[in-house]
Amino acid sequence: RIFDPGLGRFVEENEASVISGLMNKDGVVIWHNGTVYRCRFFDPARHQWRKTDVASGFATDLTIQDGVVAWSSGTLVNQLVYDLSLQTWKSSQDSAVGTVSHLQTDGGVVAWNGGRVTYYRVYDPIKGSWQKQEVTNPSASANLAVADGIVAWTGGTTTYVRTYDPVLGQWKGSSVSSGGTPAMQIGQGVVAWNDGVNVYLRAY
Repeated sequence: RIFDPGLGRFVEENEASVISGLMNKDGVVIWHNGTVYRCRFFDPARHQWRKTDVASGFATDLTIQDGVVAWSSGTLVNQLVYDLSLQTWKSSQDSAVGTVSHLQTDGGVVAWNGGRVTYYRVYDPIKGSWQKQEVTNPSASANLAVADGIVAWTGGTTTYVRTYDPVLGQWKGSSVSSGGTPAMQIGQGVVAWNDGVNVYLRAY
């Protein structure tokens, strides 16, 4: 149920389904029925519940943040978001190299590790599509962090920072050689870390 001020009443949606893993966050409702994940979002412009179903294996890392849904199953990663302008769900599915780990989403950005590769994605409503990049690291990253639409991680002796510029329609980033595997701190668009010798600050 959701109250629609435009209609002056609650709009109901009832579905017969065997439900597991029900989640309700940021206006998105999702559950799985066997090997199908069912996503629902109420579109206030259409005064309707909008639906999409995704066939997928079982996920243990299902997450919702800022209207973005992400989960992995095996080496496949699914990303979903409802585009209010286009009035439709926009989805993307990627195959990772190796086991998926550290799957996270914040500020519209989805990122994860797959073997030595760090993947990051964002939905661009102007282009109407998911914008994708990845970096192959010298060794697997163990400190991937996502917050405020920023991705940061260390691969080998290099620390990477990435964010998406919606005006330019491009991923922008910085890379710096720093020792160790520092804990990445991201807040208010600023990335900070230290390697025991130096303190590093980055802001786009």
